[in-house]
Amino acid sequence: MSQDKVIQPTISVYIITYNQSAFIAQAIESVLMQKHNFEWEILIGDDCSSDETPQIIQRYADKYPELIKIFLHKENLGYVKNTAGLLMAANGKYVASLDGDDYWIDPLKLQKQVDFLEANHDFSICFHNVKVIQGTNEANFTLLNSDIQKEITTIEDICRINYIHPASCTYRNYLIKKLPVWYYNECPINEWPIYILLAEHGKIKYINEVMAIYRRHEGAYNSRHNMVYKVKDVITVVHLANKHLNYKFDKIFTQALIRCYSTILDEYIGRSFFFRLYYTIILFRLLRKYNNYNIPSITLLKKLFNK
Repeated sequence: MSQDKVIQPTISVYIITYNQSAFIAQAIESVLMQKHNFEWEILIGDDCSSDETPQIIQRYADKYPELIKIFLHKENLGYVKNTAGLLMAANGKYVASLDGDDYWIDPLKLQKQVDFLEANHDFSICFHNVKVIQGTNEANFTLLNSDIQKEITTIEDICRINYIHPASCTYRNYLIKKLPVWYYNECPINEWPIYILLAEHGKIKYINEVMAIYRRHEGAYNSRHNMVYKVKDVITVVHLANKHLNYKFDKIFTQALIRCYSTILDEYIGRSFFFRLYYTIILFRLLRKYNNYNIPSITLLKKLFNK
């Protein structure tokens, strides 16, 4: 008696969502419109939403039971653990990501990225440009990646700063089941550390096409948290990644920390003198580490004294 052969999907598309009932249907529809010649699966993780998001994604799962798998969490896990759970469930050779308030606009996006990675085994990540809009207004937009974005980058580049938006990224799935413990337990940012880990094993390809929309709106992560909160998350990731890579790129990570602490000082203008002094001392120590005085001392003193 013959048994049906289980076919591994070429790609797993995962969508993370939380209280995005106004946008989640558009995100899912933008995935469903993809035209391709390979097997795939769609994984959706809802992080204990209190709005209608779970009901909306349940309707899609009922309509496409062979394609869509949903994970309705009973408690709020946060971005990282929600992402990690979907990655552990991903069976595809490749993985593509999308937040529930963003969406794709090119029906051949996945095909283009999969074709590139299939033909170029020395690359681990493929990404593209995205439009940045406010709310639902597509008429007024900016582009996330500038004209000087390099077509090919490496781990040194992605350690310096994250220039890849989740809605633009497709990558190989060979490391996802081996994510380090610190990613689950200590990491406050879900995507950038994954790009760094993947870049240990291959180059990064940029396709200079706009194939997705990144939506800024009230309720989004970047709107809910102030600049200092987000910069402190970046500082945490820098320390974790630097240690993971055995400080091989310590100079690059130190430069990233210098930018972070300089930003904090700019944001803390008007706070108490001793509060600013604490961050000024940290910044001076980082500058001295590699004799990297790209921020003049007089500039730091002006930051310290609110000048």
